[in-house]
This record gives sequence, structure tokens and C-alpha cells, in this order.
Amino acid sequence: MITKYSYRGVHWIDLDCPTYEEVTSIAEQFKLNAVLASELLTPTLKSKVDLYREYLYLVLHFPAIKNFHVGSTSQEIDFIVGKNFIITAHYDTIDPLQEFAKVFEVQSILDRGDMGDHAGYVLYHLLQHIYKRTEDEIEHIKERTATIEQEIFSGKETQMVFEISKVSHDILDITNAIRHHENTLDSLSVAAVRFFGSDFEFPMVIIKNEQFRIRNELNNHKDLISELRATNNTLVSTKQNEAMKQLSVSAFIFLPLGIMATLLQIDFVSRPHDFLFTIAGLVILGLFLYAFSKRKKWL
Repeated sequence: MITKYSYRGVHWIDLDCPTYEEVTSIAEQFKLNAVLASELLTPTLKSKVDLYREYLYLVLHFPAIKNFHVGSTSQEIDFIVGKNFIITAHYDTIDPLQEFAKVFEVQSILDRGDMGDHAGYVLYHLLQHIYKRTEDEIEHIKERTATIEQEIFSGKETQMVFEISKVSHDILDITNAIRHHENTLDSLSVAAVRFFGSDFEFPMVIIKNEQFRIRNELNNHKDLISELRATNNTLVSTKQNEAMKQLSVSAFIFLPLGIMATLLQIDFVSRPHDFLFTIAGLVILGLFLYAFSKRKKWL
């Protein structure tokens, strides 16, 4: 599906799961390289930047943990950026793109805001918005981590083993999705400044700082969840050891009582009140073993 937007002479064409006919039509309209156009039809495994004479080609993958629409938690966006046009292609419904499209469309209708004087600034604002949504994903993980921490120290460490694993998996998904962004943005910065001029250097610095902050946040959360896992494992191990200790002490107390009761059954009733004496003897022996265990601090 093709959706088109315009703002002060800059055109944005969004391709959602494009067909061959749609890509061919756009390629003819904007005189795109045939090899590049073919890449819009299928996902690309790695992020990359290519500089052509009339446009830039950028591929980035973004995480989608809270809101994803397919089996993968990584979503690809292909960007083709010329002086007065930007083309985005993707193979899944991407919420940040839809949100930015609404803002772009409103500003176009009302003729308000300032998106800059060329398509490079549209790319800048779009990447800023997507990185903001990535920060929201990390903030969601932060809230889950805080909840896990509370549950761990409220006696629910066993239940938190699975929750910690889920949060670790989400952090790994986000890390894998953006792990190539640093090098890709370095390449994009060089290509974009060459293509749009030195005035575009500062917007690229801002985008790279956004990515740097996200990477640091991820590393901090990774360290925190590792510490929580170690603490939780210690508490689980301690609780299990305590349970084993209680079982061992119980066996220490009741095993002799059981053996004694079995031996007494051989000639159980020879005189009146033997049953009561036997029970009393077993109780006394049990109390002695219990007191011995307490003195040894086994209980």
C-alpha cells in the first residue's frame, strides 16, 4: 500500500508491504536504481547506508517489544532520502511511523511547525520519534524491573525466576535490534553531511546522541537485571537449603521415634498402662531430640 504526504514542497511516500507494481511505479517516478528498488521488496538482514548521486539509502532495524504485529520483535524500515522527497518501506505495521504520519499530516494541513527546508530534516524528526518510542520500550522494562525487585524482597523469589528471564530476553531483543546502529549512524552522518551540506551535521549529532543514550540505558538495565538474578538465585538457594535443613531435622527427630515404636510393638501389652508409658516415653524422647536440635541451632 502506498500512502503519500506533502509538506512545504517535501514529499513523503510510505510503502507498507509494497508489491512489485507499487515499487516499480515509485522507482520510475523518482528514478531509483533498479537494484535498490528490488531491495524494497524483501527484508534486509543488516543495517546499511548507501550514498547515490540523487539520494541516500538507509536501512535500520528497530525493536518492538510492547507493540509488535508479527512473530519477530525487530522491525525493518528502509529510507530513501532525496533533497525534496523521502520514501519509507516496511513489511509490518509500525506504530511510530503511523504516529509520525499523523503529526506530519496535521502540520501539512495547518501549515504549522518547522520540519526544515529539505527531506533530510524529515528523516531527522522521524528518527527522533522512533528513538523516543524505543526509549518508551526501555521505560516499560524499567517498570517491570522495579516490580520484580519488590516481589523478590516480599518472598516471591521463586515466581520471579521466570519474570527475570522474560525481562532479560526483552533486553536482548532490543540490544540485537539496535546493535548495528552506532556504526550505521556514523556512516549516515558522513554521507548526509556530504549530501545535504555542513548544516546537517548538528542534527546528525543529536540523532547519534539519542542512540548513545539508549545504548547506555540498555547496558544499565542489563547490569541491574544481572544483579537481581544473582540476588534472586541466592534467596531461592537459601530457601531451598532451609527447607532441606528442616526436613533433615524432622527426619532426625521422627526416625528414632518410629524405630522405637516398632521395637515396642514386639511385646506391646504385658502390663496395664504399658501403652500410656510407651506414649510418654516416645514424647519424652521426641522432646529431647527437639531440644538437642534447638541447642545445635539446627532449628
